[in-house]
Amino acid sequence: MSKYLIPLLTLLLTGCVTQQTLTSSNDLQINQIIVTNNSPYALLDMEINVYASRGRVACSYVPPEGFCSNWFPARPYQGHAALVSWQLDGKQWQKEVVADDVLKQSASGTVAIELVLGDQGQSVVKVRSANDF
Repeated sequence: MSKYLIPLLTLLLTGCVTQQTLTSSNDLQINQIIVTNNSPYALLDMEINVYASRGRVACSYVPPEGFCSNWFPARPYQGHAALVSWQLDGKQWQKEVVADDVLKQSASGTVAIELVLGDQGQSVVKVRSANDF
């Protein structure tokens, strides 16, 4: 299931079109995407849609307190927005991930992007340096 997550998120984060706010991210490279279920419930029907590339991926199940993760060759960050939706404990949630979610963390070099999803609709985007994993 995570084999589909990486290609879509790669499109999300490394597409061809850049935004003006990304001029400071020229040296930012991404080589891993992590989706973490930070809840006591199974994460169901997690879906990521990247409208700029028309990419879509779905992960049907992530166990409680579990995660999906995959490595790929480092690629330049380009900042396409994505809509992430998921279901926990019978409730549907969604989060739009935009370039500022990544860039405001002042990362540089090679990083992993982690999406931490919670049972009350909480969602956090974390940028982790290569030294963290």
